[in-house]
Amino acid sequence: MKSVLICYESQYGYSQRYAQWMAEKLDCPTLPVAEVKKDDLRKADLVVAGGGLYAGKVGSAAFVKRHSSELEGKLAAFFTVGLAPVERQGDMEALLKKALPPQVQRNARFFFLRGGMDASRLKWVHRMMMKMLVEMTKKKAPDQRTKEDQGLIDSIGKAVDFSSPEAVLPLVDYIKGLR
Repeated sequence: MKSVLICYESQYGYSQRYAQWMAEKLDCPTLPVAEVKKDDLRKADLVVAGGGLYAGKVGSAAFVKRHSSELEGKLAAFFTVGLAPVERQGDMEALLKKALPPQVQRNARFFFLRGGMDASRLKWVHRMMMKMLVEMTKKKAPDQRTKEDQGLIDSIGKAVDFSSPEAVLPLVDYIKGLR
């Protein structure tokens, strides 16, 4: 059986939560990318990496770029965690294709998971970005707003959590198939 390592970058805890749920189901270690050593990557047969999406930036993409030689042929899956509904995965896949080195993408499959947001815990820059996004969205005529637009407006000032342990099952099944 092939060994698996799950690496993640998490600012607000949702990516970490998903990584832990995956690790429980796959009976493998999970580490924040800041703690991953080259030796950890060498020892693993398969690597799953992921992180949050913040204003078009992909968490742990810098880690994957920095370790692309160690990850080539080993990166089996990459997951993102964001507020956007999973139905928008085409947009997110395009972001990943730009953010990750092509040689690492060859064998990797992408998975998109929904996280959450607690406005009271947001860093200043994320609070300002969310405020601007909400203000722009409010300028749309009410009949032109999508369900997603209205959900964004309604979520401001509240804590929302879309995470679910069941959401990792497709990724877990995919990795089990590779072992």
